[in-house]
Amino acid sequence: MIFPAAMNIYTGAELLKNMDPKWRELQRKEFSVIGEARAKEYGASGLSVDFVLGYELGLATARAMLAGSAELILKGVNPEEVL
Repeated sequence: MIFPAAMNIYTGAELLKNMDPKWRELQRKEFSVIGEARAKEYGASGLSVDFVLGYELGLATARAMLAGSAELILKGVNPEEVL
């Protein structure tokens, strides 16, 4: 398992603040498919606001990590387009 550096989490939080609201809405719709029951299986209290925000921050942190990958940059992958 890869654990992100704090700087990637902070960068992800900044990316999230500046993200197009349309993209955020798409992410939330996609995540809502998980449903209350499955969210509880993972230990969450359901599809709470905090759980959804945690999911969004996780995606934004992953994008920040991808943005720093020389291999992906050389291949022309745009981390902002990763859902």
